[in-house]
Amino acid sequence: MQLSRSRFYYREHQRDDSQIEQELLRQAQTDVSAGFWKMQKTIRKKQLQWNHKREHRVYSKLKAQHSPQSQTQATGPRTAAIATTG
Repeated sequence: MQLSRSRFYYREHQRDDSQIEQELLRQAQTDVSAGFWKMQKTIRKKQLQWNHKREHRVYSKLKAQHSPQSQTQATGPRTAAIATTG
C-alpha cells in the first residue's frame, strides 16, 4: 500500500465556526428576510473578515437546522373541466 508522505502525516483540525454562527443568527434576528449575500455584506461592514465560502457553508448548515420542513399536501389528480359543444 502506497501513501504519500503528506497524507500520512496529515492531522485534521477542528473547525470553530461558533463566532460565524453567532453573527449569522444575530443578523437573522434583526432582518428576517435577509439572504446570505445581504448578511455577508453587513458582516463585512462590521470589519469581520471571514472567507465567504466558509460563511456560506455555516449559513447553509444553520438554514437547514432552523427552517421548517416544507410539507406539501398530496392532492388528487387535477381534473380539467371539459367543455362539451353541442
